[in-house]
Amino acid sequence: MKKYILVTGASSGIGRQTVVELAKESDDYIIFASIRKREDKALVERVSKNVKGVYLDITNRTSVLKAFKFITSKTKTLDVIINSAGIVTAGPLELLNINDIKSQFEVNTFGPLFLIQTFLPILNKNGKIININSMAQTGIFPFIAPYCASKRALSILLNALNIELKNNINIKIVEINPGVVQTPIWQKSIKACFDNLKKTNNKTVLDSYQNELDILKNNAQKNQTKGLFAIDIAKLIIKIIKNKNPKTRYNIGLDSHFVFFISKLFPCDILNKLIEFKLKTLK
Repeated sequence: MKKYILVTGASSGIGRQTVVELAKESDDYIIFASIRKREDKALVERVSKNVKGVYLDITNRTSVLKAFKFITSKTKTLDVIINSAGIVTAGPLELLNINDIKSQFEVNTFGPLFLIQTFLPILNKNGKIININSMAQTGIFPFIAPYCASKRALSILLNALNIELKNNINIKIVEINPGVVQTPIWQKSIKACFDNLKKTNNKTVLDSYQNELDILKNNAQKNQTKGLFAIDIAKLIIKIIKNKNPKTRYNIGLDSHFVFFISKLFPCDILNKLIEFKLKTLK
């Protein structure tokens, strides 16, 4: 029996790998792979005849509605929505441009929520919504606070939706919280953020954060070669799709399990002191 699946952020990273693994898993999976660049359409459709590239800018309401129109011209029912689109806004909060922080929430929070609201009416009554979240939603990571907050906000919204749904009581909303994953998101996003920080008029304050910014940059480089592989997340997604009664939340990676554990174990004051100490030892 055919299953119709929408994957956002399919141009690279976890989204791209998920499309590849889904296509390998079954010829019964018809995959709508959302991309933002015209040149990426041929690239994703090369994966399999069952992969259909869909232009979709998750921050643009008109783009989402056009994607909805395209997908409903191919099928009247979706079985799975997989949200993996995301960006990172990094840097000291006192220097970040408020518009960059707003963009962070548009991509990571408001965009996915509007997409779900748009496609929910055609989601199979036994369908699944799978959201790629992050261990960062614990909020214990300084200098990527907008990213942490955007991930936490979407987690709260979708958990509430899980409780609130009345006419779709068999729909499962599932959250995956990976630890560090080897994807280009960190390197690309942090480079963009550093470029924006250079525009600040407060050079003295920016210079005072130089050590922390160096740590952030070095971690971004390390994250491309350590931690989970995108395929690890993709394989978990397939298991969730096959599971009739998946859990609401999955933490994957030792670092993810550790971060959620300590964030619950210690009071905020002690946790903050530990983080400050860790930053000092990295100097």
